[in-house]
Amino acid sequence: DSYYRGENPPLGALVDYWLSEEADSGTVEVMVTDAAGSHVATLDGPVRPGFNRVVWNLRHQTSDESGGGGFFGARLDPLVVPGTYTVSVSVGDATSAATVLVREDPRITASATVRSAWTETQLELAALRQQAEDELELVRGALSDVEDDDVSDRATKLRDLERELSELSGRVRRLMGDVGGVVAPLTQDQASRHQFYIGMMETLRTESSGVR
Repeated sequence: DSYYRGENPPLGALVDYWLSEEADSGTVEVMVTDAAGSHVATLDGPVRPGFNRVVWNLRHQTSDESGGGGFFGARLDPLVVPGTYTVSVSVGDATSAATVLVREDPRITASATVRSAWTETQLELAALRQQAEDELELVRGALSDVEDDDVSDRATKLRDLERELSELSGRVRRLMGDVGGVVAPLTQDQASRHQFYIGMMETLRTESSGVR
């Protein structure tokens, strides 16, 4: 079950499991899925014999880097909507599953529709930022073969794309932070920024594919 502490935001859901011996595979995978069976998060659990515990932070895992609960990634990942989730613990060929009921933060008074739309928007923003990061990686891969003193049109364009994609990723990250701070519909400014960033991503992707 999810749990709260005082006036703080939800800390997470406790996932407890017992191992009779250390996992032969060297890994314990804890996977969370929603009621539709869609992936929500994957965590690495302790492999030592005996009682073990993993804490799921009640957030979607929007990228590989965020799954470990890093400071920035964990704060940007959107909280899941209230409901029942399945937690599966896998060790080698053995899997055990149980359900977790996630309740709403009692301080949130927004309607279920607004709450769901808020989470969906954050997932869209996370996907947009990942697109920018993926394209940035491709551009940097192309730049790795470019000499520092290369001033050709292609080299110049690749450097411009690297700067612009990095800036776009940062802008989307800031918007994610703004949106994630309040459970409410997007403001006019936030909605405008969201649409602008979508268009910018498409433009930069097209330019990148033509020059890489």
